[in-house]
Amino acid sequence: MNIVKQVITSIGKWFVSIIEAILFAKDSEFIAIEKFDWIETIESNYLIILKEFTAFYTKNSIPFFDDISSSQKQIVEKNKWKSLILLAFHKTNPIYEITFIKTNSIVQKIPNVTSVMFSVLEKDTHILPHRGIYKGLLRCHLGLIIPENNKDCWLNVNGKIKNWNSGKCFVFDDTFQHEAFNKTNESRVILIIDFLRPTKSRWKFYANKWIILLLSKSQLVTEITDIYAKK
Repeated sequence: MNIVKQVITSIGKWFVSIIEAILFAKDSEFIAIEKFDWIETIESNYLIILKEFTAFYTKNSIPFFDDISSSQKQIVEKNKWKSLILLAFHKTNPIYEITFIKTNSIVQKIPNVTSVMFSVLEKDTHILPHRGIYKGLLRCHLGLIIPENNKDCWLNVNGKIKNWNSGKCFVFDDTFQHEAFNKTNESRVILIIDFLRPTKSRWKFYANKWIILLLSKSQLVTEITDIYAKK
């Protein structure tokens, strides 16, 4: 059975790589934020997002990512990375629209959002090198609570480094190998937003949406979204 799964996985990866080559031109690791008009809106409202997160976090626990997604166990030490997933491939966590009303309103200004999550990286943590599953998505990081010595807190994408800053965004292609470090004595908190990569033609846009729909049915995603259904 394991061999069958490996073969199916290999075929799936091959198929996705062909689709990516057809739909998307080669791009750099980090995408210029000037290409996205909504970045300014997100950054100018970051204190509102931070306030909602802080109000929730002071009264509620956030699960460790490896407890809700088995694939994360391979890349991070246990109890080091917390993730509050609000939206995963268009499937909404019930608390999102109830507890994070203002955050939801702000994020809705971003075209074609697929996933949203708060990410808490505990002190002295290293997320090992890994890759995203599909080039049709881009990822935005918004800094919320960043250690004072942010030079010791960074993201390495294919050898290129970005340090997080409070209230500032950067966008990158997570299909490049990347890893995260927090070598400080403080926690790092960011908002992660995944959205459809812009395309130059309508047929590519809809083809991309179709691939996203297929990926939403994969075990990597349903393992997380099934948690909402049980609530």
